[in-house]
Amino acid sequence: MDSLLSLWASYPFSWEIAIFFAIAAAIGFFYQALSWLMASEGTRGAKVNTLSSIIALIVLVGFDVVLIPLIGILGAAITLIFAYLIAVFNLLLKRRVLSARSDGLIATDHDLPNDAPSSTSP
Repeated sequence: MDSLLSLWASYPFSWEIAIFFAIAAAIGFFYQALSWLMASEGTRGAKVNTLSSIIALIVLVGFDVVLIPLIGILGAAITLIFAYLIAVFNLLLKRRVLSARSDGLIATDHDLPNDAPSSTSP
């Protein structure tokens, strides 16, 4: 327990670092929500999600190796933000996977025959 407390002392509190990690947490939350939605779309969604996670991991490790020795823990926060942003943008670019209409799984009003009742009619 003493060794754990001695590690804490080597990283004093800094608002600058806290704000960067808070931003990373917010972007990470958004990424996890998109990731969950993408994975719920079946095999295609899982593949897109996995690719996005692998890209984020490569970016995270690569930039951590460069930035942590240069600027310390702030480099880790900046890298985390950057990796999450890349993952989010990758998922947003692939958002067509989220659309079940493109697969024909959800019938729309224009897909119904003319004599069938519309889902929007009273």
